[in-house]
Amino acid sequence: ALTNENSHSVAGLCKRLDGLPLALELAAARIRVLEPDALLERLDHALDVLTVGARDLPERQRTLRATIDWSHGLLNENEKLLFRRLAVFAGGYTHDAVESVCYENDTRHRELDELTSLVEKGLVYQSNGRFNMLQTIRDFSIEKLAASEEEDEMRSRHADYYCSFADKIDRRTRTTEQLEWMERADTESANLMEALGFYESAASASGSLDSLPATQYDSKDAIQNGMALCGALWMYWHIRGQHALARDKTSLFLDADSEAKPTIARSRALRSFALGIFTLGRVTDSLDYFSDAIETARAAGSQVDVVDASLCSGVTWLVAGDLDKARVSLDEAVAIARTINEDMSLGLSLYFQGVLELASGNLDAATESLEEALSIQQRIQDYEGKGGSLSALAAVAGAQSKHLEAVELYRESIASFQKVGDRPEEARVLGEIGWQHLALKNVDEARQGFLASLRAYDEVGSVRGKGVTLFGLAATETVDGNPERAITIAAAAERYSEEEGVVVEVAAGSPWKEHIEAAASQLSGEDVERLKAEGTAMTVDEAVRFVVGG
Repeated sequence: ALTNENSHSVAGLCKRLDGLPLALELAAARIRVLEPDALLERLDHALDVLTVGARDLPERQRTLRATIDWSHGLLNENEKLLFRRLAVFAGGYTHDAVESVCYENDTRHRELDELTSLVEKGLVYQSNGRFNMLQTIRDFSIEKLAASEEEDEMRSRHADYYCSFADKIDRRTRTTEQLEWMERADTESANLMEALGFYESAASASGSLDSLPATQYDSKDAIQNGMALCGALWMYWHIRGQHALARDKTSLFLDADSEAKPTIARSRALRSFALGIFTLGRVTDSLDYFSDAIETARAAGSQVDVVDASLCSGVTWLVAGDLDKARVSLDEAVAIARTINEDMSLGLSLYFQGVLELASGNLDAATESLEEALSIQQRIQDYEGKGGSLSALAAVAGAQSKHLEAVELYRESIASFQKVGDRPEEARVLGEIGWQHLALKNVDEARQGFLASLRAYDEVGSVRGKGVTLFGLAATETVDGNPERAITIAAAAERYSEEEGVVVEVAAGSPWKEHIEAAASQLSGEDVERLKAEGTAMTVDEAVRFVVGG
């Protein structure tokens, strides 16, 4: 019987079995002896588990495997070949992908007729211009491919196709096609992960990834292609907040690359890895990797990669508080980007150059750099860069005590980040809106902004972001006349930051230290120490509950 306790597992069974009536009937028979959650765990092998049907049905309908096998038997040999080859795809595929992966140059003309036939026979379905199989049918297709002698070849062709596709994502997101290619990357994310998984397995032949089954693919090529794929997805992963994924996947191939030759693929992988750990809070550690990325790009002769790594290095030095080193890196990025006409990188470099001038107190120079950056970003429809430049112009307005103007610019910035789907940057701007409201003594609006920022940072797993936002919430308590809560929250944030190695730097107009000192001045030394001890004893989750609980 369906109960509150098993409803989640029953829903999972229906989803895993694609809602197929026969599959659900066979699953219902198994529930007589297995609880729904236990059956769900076994459905990785659904074709073997669901084997008992009603005895009054034709033989071909008594098991799920027999039903699919009967449909498969209606195919001609070329259609059977395509059917099993389609098993390499995950999450769907396009005509171009099928032609490139499943056919040779002299047989590509057959793709349209044969794929159409699979659709007509119910083994493949079409939706929104893409093709896919129900999971239960794909399971059968996977078995057929595994039983053939071409599984390794088909998976390698699939991986190489999506490695090239990832390079297109990197190049096209730098143009007026940014939004379209971000969406295409979302759509193909499962195939991109499948390709990375293949390269991981192939790289195991080098002995560096012993936990994975080796393939016949050359291990050195797999390592280079794996690094290339991770490097090409650097900005996509960053915008989507997939920092831990970037760190974990890229580190596998960097560790396996024992030769460490200065290739473009290695340079881009180093940059992708460094950006991932930077955003997760390892600011100091990331500097060495960005430096390696720059030198590797120079040795490989790739100016655009020197620009991108120098840009990232400059941002990291800026966050670390070394403005002189930040200036050297950003000036180089701007100069090279101008020379090679790399507009997206130039716009981003000018944006952070503006942030540097803002941090240095040079508001006129900051405005000049930021307005040039914004002009470029609007022209090439770089919504990611546009959101950043607008947020920095908002910070300039805040530094001039034009707080309401700053809030409006920040809201424009959020709209741009939302358009491209950059939740981490949206989180940052929400926090900066909090600081502007706090400067106007709008405590409720400030707290609302910081809490929204905290929730967003928690969604994307940004260690540094949560640390910065907790300090903002502590400052809010000071302005709201709650010095005890301010000291407690600040102590929790400080301990959290130290443990995670977080460098806590916040935007212009966010003097959290002064607020905490003001709170401490209202209390006795004994009370301050007691409250600090209470805050230091909290985990970050306990600190968040303390903040939200009021």
